[in-house]
Order: sequence, then structure tokens, then C-alpha cells
Amino acid sequence: MNKLQFISVAKDFALIIGYLDLAISFESYKKVKNDYLIVKKNLLKWINEYNKVNSFDFVTYEESLKLHTILDNVKERILFDKNIGEEKRISDEVLLWYEIVIKKINEEIAFTFWSNTLVTFICFFFWIMIVYMVNSGGVFY
Repeated sequence: MNKLQFISVAKDFALIIGYLDLAISFESYKKVKNDYLIVKKNLLKWINEYNKVNSFDFVTYEESLKLHTILDNVKERILFDKNIGEEKRISDEVLLWYEIVIKKINEEIAFTFWSNTLVTFICFFFWIMIVYMVNSGGVFY
């Protein structure tokens, strides 16, 4: 991972964590504060682990789906709460940026998988060529 890649990933995480912190600070969001704290804790864990291993391979589908469900449920509860004014848009931003982060994580995991598969294939191909050369006396027909 180069410096620009990390900055791009960190920026996306910073945006969603900032929105989570903002929502948590509002009195009108006190009913969903614990849900947002769970999501924030997981996102911080993910970005710290990414910084160590330079990959998101450790993020499971089940874990990301669980967080998405939490955020979607929060949005539904906030949407119909008449005591919340314009700040209800924050829940939209949180969900939007979570989906952006997850999309990038999935793209990075898929790229890692296919690049590893390609390397494995190339190594296997050269191994077959070497075995063939040894068995045929070094001549290709």
C-alpha cells in the first residue's frame, strides 16, 4: 500500500467516523447512540488492522452485513421520529459513507484474490514447463 492509497482509505473512514461522532453528540440521537458506538468501534478496528496488514481480507461478509443492518435500522427509527429536525440527514450520510467504504473494501478484497490467483497460475505454469523440459531433455516441440 502506498501513501496515497492509505490516505484515500483513511479519508473515507474519517468521514463516516466524523458523522457518527456528530450524531452521537446530538441529544436527538440518544436513542441510537449505542448502535452508532458499536459501528464506530468496528470501523476503528478495521482501519487500525488495515494499517497493520495493508489489506481488508479480515473483514467478513457477516460482520459488514451486521453493521449495515444496524445502520439501516437506525435510519428507519430516525426517519419517523418527529422530535428530530434537519439533523436526521446525518443518518443518511452515515449509511451512504458506510456503503462507500464497504464497496471499496470489497473491491480491494476481490483485487487481492484475483492477483493472488494470477500469481499462483503463473507459478504453476512455469513449474509445468520446467517439469516438461526436464522430462523431455530440454526440448520443446
